[in-house]
Amino acid sequence: GRPNGIFQCLPNQPLSRMQALEALFDESQWGYQGYLWNKLYRRSIIVKQNIRFDPVIKYNEDRLFLVEYLLSCSKIMMTSEVVYYYRQQKKSALAQVKLGYKPGVLTELDAFESMKVLVREDYPRLYQNISRLAFEKSLYWLNKIDKGYPCEKKKVRSYVFKNARVCLRVSGKSPLYKIKLIAHCILKR
Repeated sequence: GRPNGIFQCLPNQPLSRMQALEALFDESQWGYQGYLWNKLYRRSIIVKQNIRFDPVIKYNEDRLFLVEYLLSCSKIMMTSEVVYYYRQQKKSALAQVKLGYKPGVLTELDAFESMKVLVREDYPRLYQNISRLAFEKSLYWLNKIDKGYPCEKKKVRSYVFKNARVCLRVSGKSPLYKIKLIAHCILKR
């Protein structure tokens, strides 16, 4: 029998580098694509570009790897063929994050900062999208960290303000969006 689960219907089509990168940060079109397990890679690209996982980053490391990898690709192809079934374990890192704040989860924010450095010069719109996600995740963690972690709370607060500034400078956003952003920053102090 067919296992239960979510099956996304992806088109069989080539993507530009920009489309593939944007798919990592915009779940509205094809769902979350920041996983490694649902993709195939050319080993030669990984070796030639010396793409490695940062051992300090424990969360969001997959997406950071993908950004580095995609920046080195000239061709990206999607397929709708189901070739892999992912089973999430209750004790996995992702499952632990859903339980609440644990030391180490803030490396997710460090991963966003590394991604921003990689795309800042050549992909300003992508830089803004990553900043928006980093802002949202920073607010999320700011609410999850209790008073027993004052240094971590201070670090997250700095991420909130740093990324909020980028989000406020984005052209094309409504004044209401910007007011909500400012209100979030003020209310989360």
